[in-house]
Amino acid sequence: MTELELQEYHEHAFDAFCKRVIRNASVDAFRASRRKQKTEMDIDDPMVAYIHSIQTHDTYTLYSRTFYVKNQPITVRDKYLGEALQYIIPQKRAVILLSYFEGYNDTEVANILGVSPTSIARRKKSALMRLRELMEVRSNDE
Repeated sequence: MTELELQEYHEHAFDAFCKRVIRNASVDAFRASRRKQKTEMDIDDPMVAYIHSIQTHDTYTLYSRTFYVKNQPITVRDKYLGEALQYIIPQKRAVILLSYFEGYNDTEVANILGVSPTSIARRKKSALMRLRELMEVRSNDE
């Protein structure tokens, strides 16, 4: 066997060895994955859903302020925002509360309050400007 043939033989042997190592590693990974599937529980498992359904989470709010819009209570849990909303004209405050806390669009707010959507847009814009002023004064005082 010549030197070149010997070198070629070693290259083929090393190539076969590398392929065997890679194949064995992939088989090991596949088997580990199968073992893991047998021992771990899926998040969507009905038992997990049941456990989550019987859990309770206590929420304690140190501050909450309730405003009423058309006899509908809307609670604000942020102290500074609740205090700032107190100083906004009730018609404008209603627009802010219905838009941002209840998720209504301008047309829906207009239907609830019985005014035009254009009026709602103007009220919202001026209320947000006033709210910004009040919150900036609050942040500058701290």
